[in-house]
Amino acid sequence: MSFLLQLFKDICLFKKGPEDTPSSINLLIFLFITNLFSEIILGLSVYSLSFIMSAILSIISVVVLVLYTVFWLYIFKLKSRILQTITAFLGISLFMNVCFLLPMLTLWKLNIISESTFGFSTIIFLMWSLSIYVHIYKNALSISLFQSIALTITSFILINTISINITGA
Repeated sequence: MSFLLQLFKDICLFKKGPEDTPSSINLLIFLFITNLFSEIILGLSVYSLSFIMSAILSIISVVVLVLYTVFWLYIFKLKSRILQTITAFLGISLFMNVCFLLPMLTLWKLNIISESTFGFSTIIFLMWSLSIYVHIYKNALSISLFQSIALTITSFILINTISINITGA
């Protein structure tokens, strides 16, 4: 387990890429389930959504990200990288939620940090997360930095647009 924590930390610090993740369906399933759980907690806590709405938004974001990534891996004829790339996305998402967002949320809910500090931290978190997505797409698809930035921005807009249209939230 410490190997995985170190791996996802290294991916978040741009030292490793999706090609370094284990190609394991069991790990992918574990990360999928734990990621959904952490996303539901965030939805309940940060956005004050119902459990059902939090679950729907969590599932939408993961499914759209997976389908979008699989689509591009097929387009670039790199379907052999699907398992590792999706594992990298889910792993860094869980790592960032558990190591950064949930602790910041706890500090905010306990009134240890102000709402504006939490909001500013969330913006920094978002920019960092998007940078990691750029890094993963760049390595997984063997594309330029500009192309990976375009794919990351498009995936972010797509996930948010679909979430808003389906849930109205």
